Amino acid sequence: MSTDTTDTTDTTDTDENIGTTGDTGKSIGTESGDVETPEPARWPDDATTDETRPTGTGAAELPVVELPRKRRPRLPGGRRVRLGLAGVAVALLIADGAALWITSATASQESATAAALDTAKREASELLSYAPDTVDQHLATVGNGLTGSFKDDFTRLATESVAPMVKQDQATMTADVAEAGIISSDSDHAQVLLFMNTRRTTPAQPNPSAQSSRMRMDLQHVDGHWLVSDFRPI
Repeated sequence: MSTDTTDTTDTTDTDENIGTTGDTGKSIGTESGDVETPEPARWPDDATTDETRPTGTGAAELPVVELPRKRRPRLPGGRRVRLGLAGVAVALLIADGAALWITSATASQESATAAALDTAKREASELLSYAPDTVDQHLATVGNGLTGSFKDDFTRLATESVAPMVKQDQATMTADVAEAGIISSDSDHAQVLLFMNTRRTTPAQPNPSAQSSRMRMDLQHVDGHWLVSDFRPI
């Protein structure tokens, strides 16, 4: 009987110890706060941005990275200055060349105009001047400064009318240009206005009779020479 009682007591104590141990186990689980199950990792608040915060249920998106902009290579300062000066020099050369061309063209035109004006003065005096002893030779020489249909008309008039009349009347005619000016001109043509004074004498009328007239002369530039293409009173 004694033996049975002892065994029962030990069994009871063991059960109680197991229960206590179970309670102790529970106590360990609740009292050790340092051993709690860790929470899922989260992005720090100060590093969370729209570009870096993971979204959705899948894998985290890669952050957006902005590539640096490509910059044009910059020339060294000295080279930029040299290139700038070279550009200015080229511009100046072009401007000088254009100015020189314009000046040359203007000078050439002015020279041509002056030559046309001188020719008009000389030919106008020759066309209206003659003497009975030299009329044939003079009119032939004058014809060399004429051109076109005007040369043909003058030659015929001089031969058929002027020369015979001068010889018959023994008339002497002199003419000079009082004023002359360019009406229009270019490299090939010129038109000149002339104010003429003429004097005519004969043995029967020794006192000269003077006359003033206004004439227009057209000239053409032929083979480097200005030739008269028309001459008439206006």
